[in-house]
Amino acid sequence: LVFFLIGLLPSFLLGDIFFLDYFIRTNGAEGAYSNLIFNDIYEKFKLSFSIIFNSEKILSIFLILFIFCLFSKLKNKKIILILSLLFIEPIIILAIGGNEIIPQLRYFSGSICLIFILSALIVKDILEFKNSKIILVLFIIINLYIVLEKSITYIKVNRIQHGTRAFEDEDVMKLLIDQDITLDMCPISNYKLKVIDRLEKHPIKNFMKKGIRCTVSTDDPLSFNNSLTDEFVALYEKLSLSFQEIAELISNGFHVADLEKRQKNEFLMLIDQQTAKLK
Repeated sequence: LVFFLIGLLPSFLLGDIFFLDYFIRTNGAEGAYSNLIFNDIYEKFKLSFSIIFNSEKILSIFLILFIFCLFSKLKNKKIILILSLLFIEPIIILAIGGNEIIPQLRYFSGSICLIFILSALIVKDILEFKNSKIILVLFIIINLYIVLEKSITYIKVNRIQHGTRAFEDEDVMKLLIDQDITLDMCPISNYKLKVIDRLEKHPIKNFMKKGIRCTVSTDDPLSFNNSLTDEFVALYEKLSLSFQEIAELISNGFHVADLEKRQKNEFLMLIDQQTAKLK
């Protein structure tokens, strides 16, 4: 409970991202608007679990073990239940964080560590309770399979977050082009963290001219107080990117997004339609 309340503090301090602010600004919103808010919370909750599961298949094993723990008398059952609350805490906070807080894998690093710790702890208690070495062998085999699968998956790199300093080396830029690697760039974050002296010096325009696929992200709206709209406005005002170039960046985001082909095509078609109106 203490960790949960501490986690909510930033939301109280930054009212524009706290979910109760929806109600405050609309002076007791009607039911339809309330449903919209809770649907948004549900979708983010579902997205968070999806992100963790796609990264760590062991989540499914943990859920099975956790259900077994609930209906058994394991030695460390109380500790396991308490730590499980910490696992779900960032998922809840992100779900109620407002429109500018989007679940990302990096926000769940602590939760993923807890999955491994709790799974090992439950298996240890089961071994003491059942005294079966078969369970231990199966657990080791499953974990080896997961590690091997992840190793194979990450051998081929197709996206790099930031990559701002790549412009310093022509060979690196050539490699990005040859390997068709996408750079997920965060201009405002790069400027605030002093990766570049001025936004006007950001290399994203040069990358695009060389044929390197780039996307634009906010990095962390809670830390940098920015939105995706702010990023594109900065590129338009500081780097003189045209509407067509901005549309290209937006399209690139959908090209590399983890979406179904049908959804991608719908968004890309919409972008093309809006861009055509600006010509």
